[in-house]
Amino acid sequence: MREQLEAAVAGVEALAGEAESLPLGDASVDCITVAQAFHWFDYERALPELARTIRPRGRLAIIWNLRDDNDPLVAAVNEVIAPFLPPEQGVERPWREPLEAFNAFGEIEERTFDFEQLLDTAGLVDRVASISWIARLDQARRVEVLEQIRELGSARAAPFAFPYVTRVFLAERVA
Repeated sequence: MREQLEAAVAGVEALAGEAESLPLGDASVDCITVAQAFHWFDYERALPELARTIRPRGRLAIIWNLRDDNDPLVAAVNEVIAPFLPPEQGVERPWREPLEAFNAFGEIEERTFDFEQLLDTAGLVDRVASISWIARLDQARRVEVLEQIRELGSARAAPFAFPYVTRVFLAERVA
């Protein structure tokens, strides 16, 4: 990902690091953005580290892209992949409680945005294949699941919309 960022944005400096040990100075940034990854953090170590690096009144932004299951195609895809959903995946915002309990950040604000990804059948299959818990299936089961997804995509004229809801959670760093 760092290589992609550096290739796409001239002059950007992308640093190696992890939430529990950031290569940044104290109170050195206005915002840290975490997309689709906050649930992987060791909260006891990551929250103090995030608070250390974000300036007072700076923000922590947590972003989730969720498939919009009000859409018939998304609902059908979700039905195919639901049997493989890890137990922790079904927990709504498991990170929220540790963040709310950590006194370095204020109240969490939430904003939502709708968007659509335009796909063809191959794109839909690639999208589902990139889900970590689908990618980890044994080869035979993975092929079976992706063939079901291919059938769903093939039933639509390309390009077709695959809608999402982006949920953005903002928490201000208190003094």
